[in-house]
Amino acid sequence: MSGVLPLGCWRWDCCLFWLCLAQIFRHNSPQLRAVEDVSEIAQFKYRAFISYSHADTDWARWLHRALESFPIDKDLVGRETATGAIPPSLRPIFRDRDDFTAGHTLNEQTRPALDASAALIVICSPSAAKSHYVNEEIRAFKSLHPKRPVVPLIVDGKPHDRELECFPSAIKFKLDATGRVTKKAIEVLGADARDEGDGKALAIAKIIAGLLGLSSDEVFRRAERERRATARRRRGVQALVCGLALLLALGGLGWLEQGYLREQYHWRWIMLPDVLTAADERKLKPGGEFTECKNGCVLRWSSFPPAVL
Repeated sequence: MSGVLPLGCWRWDCCLFWLCLAQIFRHNSPQLRAVEDVSEIAQFKYRAFISYSHADTDWARWLHRALESFPIDKDLVGRETATGAIPPSLRPIFRDRDDFTAGHTLNEQTRPALDASAALIVICSPSAAKSHYVNEEIRAFKSLHPKRPVVPLIVDGKPHDRELECFPSAIKFKLDATGRVTKKAIEVLGADARDEGDGKALAIAKIIAGLLGLSSDEVFRRAERERRATARRRRGVQALVCGLALLLALGGLGWLEQGYLREQYHWRWIMLPDVLTAADERKLKPGGEFTECKNGCVLRWSSFPPAVL
Protein backbone atom coordinates (compact mmCIF):
# COMPACT_ATOMS: atom_id res chain seq x y z
CA MET A 1 0.00 0.00 0.00
CA SER A 2 2.97 2.33 0.52
CA GLY A 3 3.58 2.48 -3.28
CA VAL A 4 0.00 3.41 -4.16
CA LEU A 5 -0.98 7.11 -4.25
CA PRO A 6 -4.30 8.19 -2.76
CA LEU A 7 -7.14 8.93 -5.17
CA GLY A 8 -6.97 12.69 -4.46
CA CYS A 9 -3.30 12.84 -5.45
CA TRP A 10 -4.05 11.07 -8.73
CA ARG A 11 -6.68 13.69 -9.51
CA TRP A 12 -4.25 16.55 -8.85
CA ASP A 13 -1.60 14.93 -11.01
CA CYS A 14 -4.04 14.54 -13.90
CA CYS A 15 -5.12 18.18 -13.61
CA LEU A 16 -1.52 19.40 -13.64
CA PHE A 17 -0.74 17.18 -16.64
CA TRP A 18 -3.62 18.52 -18.70
CA LEU A 19 -2.85 22.12 -17.70
CA CYS A 20 0.77 21.75 -18.83
CA LEU A 21 -0.36 20.15 -22.08
CA ALA A 22 -2.81 22.99 -22.71
CA GLN A 23 -0.08 25.58 -22.13
CA ILE A 24 2.26 23.81 -24.55
CA PHE A 25 -0.47 23.63 -27.22
CA ARG A 26 -1.39 27.27 -26.62
CA HIS A 27 2.22 28.39 -27.02
CA ASN A 28 2.82 26.42 -30.21
CA SER A 29 -0.53 27.04 -31.91
CA PRO A 30 -0.31 29.79 -34.56
CA GLN A 31 -4.09 30.18 -34.60
CA LEU A 32 -4.21 30.92 -30.89
CA ARG A 33 -1.24 33.24 -31.10
CA ALA A 34 -2.97 35.13 -33.92
CA VAL A 35 -6.11 35.51 -31.82
CA GLU A 36 -4.02 36.80 -28.92
CA ASP A 37 -2.21 39.26 -31.19
CA VAL A 38 -5.53 40.54 -32.61
CA SER A 39 -7.01 41.06 -29.15
CA GLU A 40 -3.83 42.81 -28.07
CA ILE A 41 -3.96 45.19 -31.04
CA ALA A 42 -7.60 45.98 -30.34
CA GLN A 43 -6.60 47.16 -26.86
CA PHE A 44 -3.93 49.61 -28.09
CA LYS A 45 -4.52 53.28 -27.40
CA TYR A 46 -2.70 54.42 -30.56
CA ARG A 47 -2.69 52.95 -34.04
CA ALA A 48 0.89 54.12 -34.51
CA PHE A 49 3.69 56.15 -32.95
CA ILE A 50 5.49 58.64 -35.24
CA SER A 51 9.20 58.97 -34.51
CA TYR A 52 11.06 61.82 -36.21
CA SER A 53 13.85 64.34 -35.94
CA HIS A 54 13.11 67.96 -35.07
CA ALA A 55 14.37 68.95 -38.54
CA ASP A 56 11.51 66.89 -40.08
CA THR A 57 8.68 68.46 -38.08
CA ASP A 58 6.84 69.64 -41.20
CA TRP A 59 6.88 66.11 -42.63
CA ALA A 60 5.65 64.74 -39.30
CA ARG A 61 2.72 67.16 -39.24
CA TRP A 62 1.79 66.28 -42.82
CA LEU A 63 1.96 62.55 -42.08
CA HIS A 64 -0.08 62.93 -38.89
CA ARG A 65 -2.86 64.81 -40.72
CA ALA A 66 -2.81 62.45 -43.70
CA LEU A 67 -3.16 59.33 -41.57
CA GLU A 68 -5.84 60.58 -39.20
CA SER A 69 -7.93 62.09 -42.02
CA PHE A 70 -7.58 59.13 -44.40
CA PRO A 71 -11.06 57.87 -45.42
CA ILE A 72 -11.45 54.12 -44.90
CA ASP A 73 -14.08 52.49 -47.10
CA LYS A 74 -17.18 51.37 -45.26
CA ASP A 75 -16.98 47.92 -46.80
CA LEU A 76 -13.52 47.45 -45.26
CA VAL A 77 -14.52 48.39 -41.72
CA GLY A 78 -14.65 45.32 -39.51
CA ARG A 79 -12.73 43.02 -41.89
CA GLU A 80 -10.35 40.76 -40.00
CA THR A 81 -6.72 40.98 -41.11
CA ALA A 82 -3.35 40.06 -39.63
CA THR A 83 -3.43 43.30 -37.63
CA GLY A 84 -6.97 42.79 -36.33
CA ALA A 85 -10.34 44.21 -37.30
CA ILE A 86 -10.08 47.24 -39.59
CA PRO A 87 -11.28 50.34 -37.69
CA PRO A 88 -13.47 53.10 -39.13
CA SER A 89 -10.49 55.50 -38.90
CA LEU A 90 -6.83 55.53 -37.95
CA ARG A 91 -7.30 57.88 -35.05
CA PRO A 92 -5.44 58.45 -32.87
CA ILE A 93 -1.87 58.59 -34.17
CA PHE A 94 0.72 59.55 -31.54
CA ARG A 95 3.08 62.35 -32.54
CA ASP A 96 5.37 62.75 -29.54
CA ARG A 97 6.09 66.46 -29.30
CA ASP A 98 2.43 67.44 -29.69
CA ASP A 99 1.03 64.72 -27.44
CA PHE A 100 3.41 65.10 -24.50
CA THR A 101 1.96 66.88 -21.49
CA ALA A 102 3.75 69.53 -19.47
CA GLY A 103 5.58 68.62 -16.29
CA HIS A 104 7.06 65.32 -17.50
CA THR A 105 10.31 64.42 -19.21
CA LEU A 106 10.38 62.87 -22.65
CA ASN A 107 11.62 59.54 -21.32
CA GLU A 108 8.78 59.34 -18.79
CA GLN A 109 6.17 59.69 -21.50
CA THR A 110 7.91 57.96 -24.41
CA ARG A 111 7.88 54.50 -22.87
CA PRO A 112 4.12 54.38 -22.07
CA ALA A 113 3.30 55.81 -25.51
CA LEU A 114 5.44 53.20 -27.24
CA ASP A 115 3.80 50.45 -25.20
CA ALA A 116 0.35 51.76 -26.15
CA SER A 117 1.10 51.90 -29.91
CA ALA A 118 0.36 49.09 -32.35
CA ALA A 119 3.13 50.15 -34.74
CA LEU A 120 6.07 52.51 -35.08
CA ILE A 121 6.41 54.84 -38.08
CA VAL A 122 9.88 56.34 -38.52
CA ILE A 123 10.41 59.41 -40.71
CA CYS A 124 13.80 58.66 -42.22
CA SER A 125 16.24 61.38 -43.25
CA PRO A 126 19.90 62.22 -42.66
CA SER A 127 18.80 64.18 -39.59
CA ALA A 128 16.89 61.18 -38.24
CA ALA A 129 19.83 58.88 -38.94
CA LYS A 130 22.02 61.09 -36.74
CA SER A 131 19.41 61.58 -34.01
CA HIS A 132 20.19 59.68 -30.82
CA TYR A 133 16.61 60.18 -29.64
CA VAL A 134 15.04 58.67 -32.79
CA ASN A 135 17.44 55.72 -32.68
CA GLU A 136 16.60 55.06 -29.03
CA GLU A 137 12.87 55.11 -29.75
CA ILE A 138 13.34 52.52 -32.49
CA ARG A 139 15.63 50.36 -30.34
CA ALA A 140 13.25 50.46 -27.37
CA PHE A 141 10.21 49.63 -29.50
CA LYS A 142 11.90 46.71 -31.26
CA SER A 143 13.33 45.39 -28.01
CA LEU A 144 10.10 45.60 -26.03
CA HIS A 145 7.71 44.63 -28.85
CA PRO A 146 9.57 42.60 -31.50
CA LYS A 147 6.33 41.39 -33.16
CA ARG A 148 4.95 44.84 -33.82
CA PRO A 149 5.72 46.44 -37.21
CA VAL A 150 8.26 49.22 -37.74
CA VAL A 151 7.38 51.21 -40.89
CA PRO A 152 10.04 53.52 -42.40
CA LEU A 153 9.06 56.58 -44.45
CA ILE A 154 11.88 58.16 -46.47
CA VAL A 155 11.64 61.94 -46.88
CA ASP A 156 15.27 62.82 -47.58
CA GLY A 157 18.68 61.26 -48.08
CA LYS A 158 19.70 57.95 -49.61
CA PRO A 159 19.73 54.50 -47.97
CA HIS A 160 23.15 52.95 -47.33
CA ASP A 161 25.00 56.09 -48.47
CA ARG A 162 27.96 57.15 -46.37
CA GLU A 163 27.09 60.87 -46.41
CA LEU A 164 23.34 60.85 -47.07
CA GLU A 165 22.29 57.82 -45.01
CA CYS A 166 18.63 58.17 -43.98
CA PHE A 167 18.08 54.97 -41.93
CA PRO A 168 18.94 55.03 -38.22
CA SER A 169 21.14 52.11 -37.15
CA ALA A 170 18.36 50.54 -35.05
CA ILE A 171 16.35 50.03 -38.26
CA LYS A 172 19.21 48.66 -40.37
CA PHE A 173 20.54 46.11 -37.87
CA LYS A 174 19.15 43.39 -35.63
CA LEU A 175 19.03 43.57 -31.86
CA ASP A 176 20.59 41.01 -29.54
CA ALA A 177 18.92 39.40 -26.54
CA THR A 178 19.78 42.40 -24.34
CA GLY A 179 18.26 44.92 -26.77
CA ARG A 180 21.54 46.26 -28.14
CA VAL A 181 22.08 47.01 -31.81
CA THR A 182 24.26 44.39 -33.51
CA LYS A 183 26.16 44.43 -36.81
CA LYS A 184 23.79 41.93 -38.46
CA ALA A 185 22.12 43.85 -41.26
CA ILE A 186 18.47 43.36 -42.18
CA GLU A 187 16.63 44.28 -45.35
CA VAL A 188 14.63 47.47 -44.98
CA LEU A 189 11.79 48.30 -47.38
CA GLY A 190 10.37 51.75 -46.81
CA ALA A 191 7.91 54.03 -48.54
CA ASP A 192 9.43 57.08 -50.25
CA ALA A 193 7.29 60.21 -50.05
CA ARG A 194 9.47 62.23 -52.43
CA ASP A 195 8.38 62.99 -56.00
CA GLU A 196 11.27 60.99 -57.40
CA GLY A 197 10.22 58.04 -55.23
CA ASP A 198 6.71 56.75 -54.57
CA GLY A 199 5.18 60.19 -54.15
CA LYS A 200 3.03 61.22 -51.23
CA ALA A 201 -0.15 59.42 -52.31
CA LEU A 202 1.44 56.02 -52.84
CA ALA A 203 3.66 56.41 -49.77
CA ILE A 204 0.61 57.01 -47.58
CA ALA A 205 -1.08 53.99 -49.17
CA LYS A 206 1.91 51.79 -48.31
CA ILE A 207 1.97 52.96 -44.70
CA ILE A 208 -1.77 52.46 -44.25
CA ALA A 209 -1.54 49.04 -45.86
CA GLY A 210 1.05 48.07 -43.27
CA LEU A 211 -1.10 49.39 -40.42
CA LEU A 212 -4.30 47.67 -41.60
CA GLY A 213 -2.85 44.43 -42.94
CA LEU A 214 -3.93 45.11 -46.54
CA SER A 215 -2.05 45.31 -49.82
CA SER A 216 -0.81 48.75 -50.81
CA ASP A 217 -2.38 48.33 -54.25
CA GLU A 218 -5.84 47.83 -52.76
CA VAL A 219 -5.46 50.85 -50.48
CA PHE A 220 -4.12 53.03 -53.32
CA ARG A 221 -6.90 52.07 -55.76
CA ARG A 222 -9.59 52.71 -53.19
CA ALA A 223 -8.03 56.05 -52.26
CA GLU A 224 -7.86 57.10 -55.92
CA ARG A 225 -11.51 56.12 -56.46
CA GLU A 226 -12.54 58.14 -53.41
CA ARG A 227 -10.45 61.11 -54.59
CA ARG A 228 -12.11 61.11 -58.02
CA ALA A 229 -15.58 60.83 -56.46
CA THR A 230 -14.77 63.74 -54.14
CA ALA A 231 -13.56 65.81 -57.10
CA ARG A 232 -16.79 65.10 -59.00
CA ARG A 233 -18.88 66.15 -56.02
CA ARG A 234 -16.81 69.30 -55.64
CA ARG A 235 -17.27 70.23 -59.30
CA GLY A 236 -21.02 69.64 -59.00
CA VAL A 237 -21.25 71.93 -55.98
CA GLN A 238 -19.18 74.59 -57.76
CA ALA A 239 -21.45 74.44 -60.81
CA LEU A 240 -24.54 74.77 -58.59
CA VAL A 241 -23.06 77.74 -56.74
CA CYS A 242 -22.14 79.45 -60.03
CA GLY A 243 -25.67 78.91 -61.37
CA LEU A 244 -27.23 80.37 -58.24
CA ALA A 245 -24.84 83.33 -58.34
CA LEU A 246 -25.80 84.00 -61.97
CA LEU A 247 -29.51 83.88 -61.15
CA LEU A 248 -29.01 86.24 -58.22
CA ALA A 249 -27.03 88.64 -60.42
CA LEU A 250 -29.74 88.66 -63.08
CA GLY A 251 -32.42 89.12 -60.46
CA GLY A 252 -30.54 92.02 -58.89
CA LEU A 253 -30.03 93.68 -62.26
CA GLY A 254 -33.71 93.31 -63.04
CA TRP A 255 -34.65 94.82 -59.69
CA LEU A 256 -32.34 97.81 -60.24
CA GLU A 257 -33.62 98.41 -63.76
CA GLN A 258 -37.26 97.57 -63.16
CA GLY A 259 -38.46 101.11 -64.00
CA TYR A 260 -36.68 101.15 -67.34
CA LEU A 261 -37.83 97.63 -68.17
CA ARG A 262 -41.44 98.48 -67.31
CA GLU A 263 -41.33 101.52 -69.57
CA GLN A 264 -39.80 99.52 -72.40
CA TYR A 265 -42.48 96.88 -72.05
CA HIS A 266 -45.25 99.46 -72.01
CA TRP A 267 -44.10 101.27 -75.16
CA ARG A 268 -43.08 98.19 -77.14
CA TRP A 269 -46.02 95.88 -76.54
CA ILE A 270 -48.88 98.22 -75.63
CA MET A 271 -48.35 101.60 -77.31
CA LEU A 272 -46.33 100.61 -80.40
CA PRO A 273 -49.17 98.93 -82.36
CA ASP A 274 -51.44 101.94 -81.77
CA VAL A 275 -49.15 104.90 -82.47
CA LEU A 276 -47.14 103.64 -85.47
CA THR A 277 -48.56 102.87 -88.87
CA ALA A 278 -47.36 100.00 -91.01
CA ALA A 279 -45.36 102.44 -93.14
CA ASP A 280 -43.69 103.84 -90.02
CA GLU A 281 -42.78 100.37 -88.79
CA ARG A 282 -41.06 99.59 -92.09
CA LYS A 283 -38.93 102.71 -91.75
CA LEU A 284 -37.72 101.79 -88.26
CA LYS A 285 -34.07 101.03 -87.77
CA PRO A 286 -33.05 98.04 -85.60
CA GLY A 287 -33.14 99.11 -81.99
CA GLY A 288 -34.96 102.33 -82.66
CA GLU A 289 -38.48 101.15 -81.91
CA PHE A 290 -38.67 102.81 -78.54
CA THR A 291 -37.55 106.26 -79.73
CA GLU A 292 -39.74 106.27 -82.82
CA CYS A 293 -42.67 104.91 -80.89
CA LYS A 294 -42.32 107.61 -78.28
CA ASN A 295 -41.96 110.39 -80.81
CA GLY A 296 -44.90 109.13 -82.86
CA CYS A 297 -47.05 108.83 -79.76
CA VAL A 298 -46.27 112.39 -78.70
CA LEU A 299 -47.00 113.72 -82.13
CA ARG A 300 -50.27 111.86 -82.43
CA TRP A 301 -51.43 112.77 -78.97
CA SER A 302 -50.54 116.43 -79.52
CA SER A 303 -52.81 116.50 -82.56
CA PHE A 304 -55.84 115.38 -80.57
CA PRO A 305 -58.32 118.04 -79.41
CA PRO A 306 -58.06 119.02 -75.75
CA ALA A 307 -61.51 117.67 -75.11
CA VAL A 308 -60.41 114.21 -76.26
CA LEU A 309 -57.32 114.24 -74.12
